[in-house]
Amino acid sequence: MFFSDDQGWRFLAIVLCDLVVLGFTYVATSYALGPMIRFGAIQVPRRLGQIGQLMARSLPLLLLFRTGEQRSSSGPRRRSTP
Repeated sequence: MFFSDDQGWRFLAIVLCDLVVLGFTYVATSYALGPMIRFGAIQVPRRLGQIGQLMARSLPLLLLFRTGEQRSSSGPRRRSTP
């Protein structure tokens, strides 16, 4: 029998590993994973920096609305009756 000795199982393991590597290479090249990963690695830090700048710009305005909200949420105002 072919798989009765250790060399048969070793051969089968090598063939399966080669097929896995071939499949990964096919997927990586057909979907251009290399350039997409490089593009993402460049763009993510840029976008995070822009989000940080946007938050720094909007923080004073958000604090202004927050203090206005505290004043107006103290309850309904009652009219003073004469």
